[in-house]
Amino acid sequence: MMTVEIRQQLHQYIDAADDKNIEAIYMVLQGNMQQQKFSPEDLKKFYDRRAEYLAGNTETFTVEEAHKIIRQSRKNNEA
Repeated sequence: MMTVEIRQQLHQYIDAADDKNIEAIYMVLQGNMQQQKFSPEDLKKFYDRRAEYLAGNTETFTVEEAHKIIRQSRKNNEA
């Protein structure tokens, strides 16, 4: 079945369905309907950070290195 046919059948079903079924369909699809939106400022920060990383101007860590840094920081804070 092609997407166009599926859309037509869904429209027909939704037009005739009772409120309980409409709410159920909405609950199933709700998570997919909400898309994350980023502000222009967020996107600028992302691309600026990416450019810095690609240029080799930032320090990066492996997961293991990050865990070691966190553990050491906790030890220093406990002392």
